[in-house]
Amino acid sequence: MRAAYENHREEGFTVLSVSIRESDQVIKDFIVKTGANPREVTDEEILERCIYPMINEGAKILEEGKAIRPSDIDVVWQNGYGWPV
Repeated sequence: MRAAYENHREEGFTVLSVSIRESDQVIKDFIVKTGANPREVTDEEILERCIYPMINEGAKILEEGKAIRPSDIDVVWQNGYGWPV
């Protein structure tokens, strides 16, 4: 598999760029190798898998006393994550 690496020195990370065709082949190879059973994933499921861990972590931060009020969590979400904006 051929991939292009792009170095972003200012940001301090490296980007791996792979074509869709190449990534599709990697996925197909993985399915064959592992016997995985692919399925459709809804937009709602993707959203839930992203949001629920953040909500749970916010609750844990409140429970541990690292944040005083629920609005402190909102400040982090808006100013730190830029969401929901």
